[in-house]
Amino acid sequence: MIVGMAEESVGSGRPVESLDLRAEVELISTERLIFFSDAVVAIAITLLALELPVPGGTTNDELLVSLRENLNQYVAFLISFVVIAGHWRGHHHLFGYVDRVRPILRWNLLWLLFIVIMPFATRVLNGGGAFQVRFTLYAVVQALAGASFLLVMRGIRRHDLLKPGSPPDLIRGSSIRLTGLTLTFLLSIPLVFVTKYAYFFWIAVPLVATLARRLTGRLPPETYTLFEEVRDRYGIQVEFEVPDGAAVSAYETSNGPNAMYRSVDLRTQCCTLRKVEPLKRKLATLDAWIAGLRREQWISRRNIAKVELDRDHGGVVKLNPLHS
Repeated sequence: MIVGMAEESVGSGRPVESLDLRAEVELISTERLIFFSDAVVAIAITLLALELPVPGGTTNDELLVSLRENLNQYVAFLISFVVIAGHWRGHHHLFGYVDRVRPILRWNLLWLLFIVIMPFATRVLNGGGAFQVRFTLYAVVQALAGASFLLVMRGIRRHDLLKPGSPPDLIRGSSIRLTGLTLTFLLSIPLVFVTKYAYFFWIAVPLVATLARRLTGRLPPETYTLFEEVRDRYGIQVEFEVPDGAAVSAYETSNGPNAMYRSVDLRTQCCTLRKVEPLKRKLATLDAWIAGLRREQWISRRNIAKVELDRDHGGVVKLNPLHS
């Protein structure tokens, strides 16, 4: 009798061993679902590659002609690869915070169904004739894949399946991005009855959304989520430093929004405007600051100390808690 009482958890009426066993089963089930999903996605991507046509020809000109003739199939492969990879990336990121999966098993399997269908839909898209119907079928499959994963996220939120301490905006941010992608495929369907180049809509919308975020100065959602966590947990009000808008505008007007990829000099100018100058402006008002530098990052950082004077910024004290 005494042993039995010792094995029971206070106020629960359940043996402690039973609770531990249930937690272990849930953990194993979550890991199995993640591994299974990863394997299905890998197979789907492999099937995409197996369907790529090999260009023919015995001369350079014949080979180039064959490549041009199969260009649409290569483009369709790249689009499908990017979409599947995006789905896997979202799944991988989200399920890193999930501790139970039983309530969403059916929705995850439904999502995998459409992932597996994508290579078939890609082959249909590449067929000859009836392009509007082929395009519509492909877009519907992509939209259903997005909708099924939205159901997964809805189930996670509804059944409270996230681990304690998960980013509070995790589901909302992921849902917004996936909803935008799903609507992109749905809205492209009417366009195909107007122009055969409607598939460019699939590429243009995500690019415009990304460019808009950059031009508005918005950081990735995870950054703002971290700021909110710091504020809520520690009561610290995070201050924002932004680059000089006029200077950034002049730089991009002269060199373009992607100039940093063209040369080292342009990349240095971009970093100076967006990072170095705002940092200098803020450090001029402080006596000390904390950096995340580590000795392993670069050869020039092997001699950094935990506490040092920052000669580059007026001699303020610089703390490097992660230096070793």
